[in-house]
Amino acid sequence: MGYFGLTVLAIVILAGLASVIYQRTGMLADARRFHAPGVLVDIGGSRLHAYLSGEGSPLVVFEAGVGATSLSWTLVQPEVAKLTRTLSYDRAWLGWSDPIHTERDTRTLVEELRRALRPLEPSIFVAHSFGALIATAYAARYPSEICGMVL
Repeated sequence: MGYFGLTVLAIVILAGLASVIYQRTGMLADARRFHAPGVLVDIGGSRLHAYLSGEGSPLVVFEAGVGATSLSWTLVQPEVAKLTRTLSYDRAWLGWSDPIHTERDTRTLVEELRRALRPLEPSIFVAHSFGALIATAYAARYPSEICGMVL
């Protein structure tokens, strides 16, 4: 690798390092400016952000689409919460939830949600897009914990 190749490699490394620093700085600034509206629920070493509102039964669990957060439900959740208890949450790596360094497959997502929901009663799942995959997988694995679905 000649002088030109080393120069290009150095530029690529510096650009990568600058982008990592920029991203981290932005994340820290956002964390200071935008506080989680809900609570962080420990699911065994990591935490998922959950926003619970309303009173009554059954619990309505809102499941967002891929890459989406609990904020997807900010217009719907308050209306449903007038009738019953509701919960929206952020999957790991999204919103205010912790990054979790485990395999990110449907089974893992279902188990993380189940640990966050414990010990709540059977729920109605309201799911959008990718969230429907998680909701149906949850229902298939734990049918006694689901009393309805809206997909």
